[in-house]
Amino acid sequence: MRTKALLLLAVCMAVVIGAEVPGAGVQTKRDQGAKQIKKTLGDEIGASISHLADLRLERERYTIDGTYGYTLWQPDEKETTEHGGTPVVRVALAYDMKPSQVKSTVQARLDELSDVPAKRQSVTVGKKRYKGVAVGPIPGSTPSIEVYVPVQDRVYQQVNLYKEKLDAEGRKLLAGLEFSPPGSVGPLARSPQSQRGPDVSAAG
Repeated sequence: MRTKALLLLAVCMAVVIGAEVPGAGVQTKRDQGAKQIKKTLGDEIGASISHLADLRLERERYTIDGTYGYTLWQPDEKETTEHGGTPVVRVALAYDMKPSQVKSTVQARLDELSDVPAKRQSVTVGKKRYKGVAVGPIPGSTPSIEVYVPVQDRVYQQVNLYKEKLDAEGRKLLAGLEFSPPGSVGPLARSPQSQRGPDVSAAG
């Protein structure tokens, strides 16, 4: 892994190849509204997130488009997809991206989406209020907003929020992120079998 990596937070409709690990890397507590809140740990990428306890965790086995992380799903018994639910947020580290590349990456993304009403907006992320950039909405089978967040010498791309607009719920998820130095990702995730995610800019 390069010394300088870019940590990107994005909510996108990516194919996540992995399995839920019940009880692994999850802490549970109750908020003031009596709703159960979980904190999903992401030590390998250096990004953890607090969220409603009913969301299902799915960790990725391989990198996707140079990023690696995990996705939280809202279970739905009526959903016929293999995941049995709707994606809520994906949190991932972009290994080959530097903080200095965020501006050009965001502009390139907007250029790709010139035929849809996508726009950029500034956001604050995490308890330490890191400055990030959100791009969206990005059309697809599940519309999403990509959030790019530089943290020290790395960038989190893809806090992908699966929403058409950045609402209070989405901002709460962004605020619930915590960052720390990332660990190492195992050889399986960095193997030649690493996957390329789908083109979420294409309408589904």
